[in-house]
Amino acid sequence: LGIRMPYFLCVGTIEPRKNLSRVMEAFAQLRLRGSPHRLVLVGKAGPLAAPILAAVTRLGLDDAVQFTGFVADEDLAALYSGATAFVYPSLYEGFGLPPLEAMSCGCPVITSNCSSLPEVVGAAELQVDPYDVPALTAAMERLMTNHALADELRHQGLERASGFTWQRCIEQTALACEQALTTRRAAPVRTQ
Repeated sequence: LGIRMPYFLCVGTIEPRKNLSRVMEAFAQLRLRGSPHRLVLVGKAGPLAAPILAAVTRLGLDDAVQFTGFVADEDLAALYSGATAFVYPSLYEGFGLPPLEAMSCGCPVITSNCSSLPEVVGAAELQVDPYDVPALTAAMERLMTNHALADELRHQGLERASGFTWQRCIEQTALACEQALTTRRAAPVRTQ
């Protein structure tokens, strides 16, 4: 893919709810401070991607941001593993699979402190207010400069990710369905 290190990584459809405009603003601040990092965005452009794509030029980041489009799973694992951090300050998510993927590859994660994301990452990763660009900039800078913190988050993330398996998902879903059926059968019948 021609990606040069070091880099921050974002994965997902290029769309407003992924909060990529604020990621670019935070990244632009790091570049102004002399960071050699690049920003790699993996995913297809959604129908509302135009302002996000335009932000690259508006912020003077044409030489520092790389859009890859779709990436196969085996290549994606390598991208997660090589990143300084995975940046995912999404405004809302149903679950948030990309942070879990990043953690399972040993990549430190910066994510939102809202929606379903705190439940996914637990205390294993950095969480920020997704509307707070200075906080996002500071979190990115911390992982660039504090290697002990980055290593700690790698280890905690791997441990956290190990608790999420498809087998456990199947078991928990079956249990929830069984409990719902049992509750339904035990409920009194109402008559009008």
